[in-house]
Amino acid sequence: MVPTDPMRARQLSHVAHPGVLLFWAPGRRAGTREGLVLVVHGCEDPRCDRRHVQVEGFLVDDRLLGVSFRKEMTRLHWSRESRGEPKGGPVLLADIDLGRGTVQLSPTAPATERDPQALAWLERELDAEVLAALDRQWLAAKGRGPAAPPAFNWRNWERGTMVAWCSVFPTGPDAVERFVIDGRELEVMDFYCPTPDCTCTEVLLMVVDPTRAPNQAAVGRLVLRLPDGEFQGQEAPAHERALIERVGAELAGRYDLGQRYAHRKAVMQAACAEGLEVRRRRPPLRRQ
Repeated sequence: MVPTDPMRARQLSHVAHPGVLLFWAPGRRAGTREGLVLVVHGCEDPRCDRRHVQVEGFLVDDRLLGVSFRKEMTRLHWSRESRGEPKGGPVLLADIDLGRGTVQLSPTAPATERDPQALAWLERELDAEVLAALDRQWLAAKGRGPAAPPAFNWRNWERGTMVAWCSVFPTGPDAVERFVIDGRELEVMDFYCPTPDCTCTEVLLMVVDPTRAPNQAAVGRLVLRLPDGEFQGQEAPAHERALIERVGAELAGRYDLGQRYAHRKAVMQAACAEGLEVRRRRPPLRRQ
């Protein structure tokens, strides 16, 4: 599943086939965000050098948690608050010439996939950065892109066990938070209970020093309460407590903590729910 982050203007780092690009803007209602999801399809023939991709477009809002694929069908994962709305069907089918940097409606686009708002939004976004991202997707379709990291193995997960965001979503600019405080490099990993029906309100923020050996990397941890984003406490050696407090202050300066981590928890629960569905569909292993 490709996770959403509606507070970013663009999400371009996911490289796979099919690929996903996401664009976000302020919504028409105060305090909301609206998005354009592009599902990118490229020619899989490695001998074809025509630099062209076709994209499906979906108009969404900040209740969208993620995008995944099943049997070549796009699946949109919505938050519980969406109550099944909106339907989220494709509204755009367009062809992009990567060499010229131009976009046009696909000749095969049905009437329901010719939305002028979505097309105009895509045209506004189509700059060098987006064309470079689409070029990576074009290469991925031909098997010439970087190897995707292995998917998190939900088959081995024990219900109720907290899981790190970076274990499920290891790519992207915010897999972990990075800080330099008084010249010291630090990373913060966020852990959640991803059980789909869990209503717990805690997020565990583990602070580590990436320059240390793995078994000595832990510096301390913060416990965050949802939905208000208040810190409930910390655990750290006495000589590290002031540093852990500064990390918490730095995080609060970057984000609305309640909004950010409540969204990420919901995304983790959606990813877990999908992973458990796949696990249930797999046949049991036969004994030899």
